[in-house]
Amino acid sequence: PAPLRRYLDESMPDVLASIEADLKTTGKWTGQVFTRRQNGEVYPLYGSISVVEVSDSGQRRYVAALSDVSKLREFERKIHNLSLYDPVTGLPNRDLFIQKARIVLNHPESADSSPHLLLINVDGFTTFNETLGYDNGDLILKRVSERLDEALDGKYISSRTLGGSFALMVTHLHTADAIDGLIERIRLVLSTPFKSNEQTISLSASIGISSYPADGDEPQELLKKAGIALRRVKQEGGNNHAFYQKGTEAKSRRFIELAAPMRRGLEYGEFKAYFQPIVETVTRRIVGMESLARWQREDGNFISPYEFIP
Repeated sequence: PAPLRRYLDESMPDVLASIEADLKTTGKWTGQVFTRRQNGEVYPLYGSISVVEVSDSGQRRYVAALSDVSKLREFERKIHNLSLYDPVTGLPNRDLFIQKARIVLNHPESADSSPHLLLINVDGFTTFNETLGYDNGDLILKRVSERLDEALDGKYISSRTLGGSFALMVTHLHTADAIDGLIERIRLVLSTPFKSNEQTISLSASIGISSYPADGDEPQELLKKAGIALRRVKQEGGNNHAFYQKGTEAKSRRFIELAAPMRRGLEYGEFKAYFQPIVETVTRRIVGMESLARWQREDGNFISPYEFIP
């Protein structure tokens, strides 16, 4: 009908045609359309339009019940963004990163494209949060995201994954030297001091790296392998980087397998001190003892210190 068509002039022509088709065939329509405010702003309306036959006259009237749902749609948009983006840095979260990374892996820019996934963890981020407060912790995360962008010139997919960790997928670096150069730029921009509430802060980072397709052909697998490499860097003191190496996964799995039994072993006294005498060769007197930790589990088996001390 002409009055409705004028009122809903911002809707697409095919939407208006669909409304008229529904009204002719069923006498009613339900859905969303667009119109314009007096200030020119386009906004959405949701509701229904029905055809009413005027008795004895053969005339038809149209009853429209439409509501402004612009605030509802804005709320839905914010909820959608919260489900896909980190609210502190504005970067994609892990789920959206995986979606984007999968597209990159399935549709490479060129035949010689060589994607690498970098998992970057800010050293001591938990301590920053505890000592400077969470507001300063959020500021640090924002600065890290800005400086990563500075180091990579926009040629990457990024995400804040958890806590002080960020994931990057780069596809334009084809040699080990190029990767090393990127890592040096990242470490340089992060170590450059900045102010946070009168505090001067300089950061360092630990970085684990996995490569496609050698270490996996799915983003989740590459994240896992980069995480294993990152854990090795952390165990060695941090502020460094490492590529994933085959075989380290078994060590990581063993580490996880022993974590819970170690807690139980400490609680139930399964760890014992063994003493190895230090003997003076001339007098053959015992002049001291070396104290050694030994772990004998409930089943009688000994676990080597090589496994449990790390």
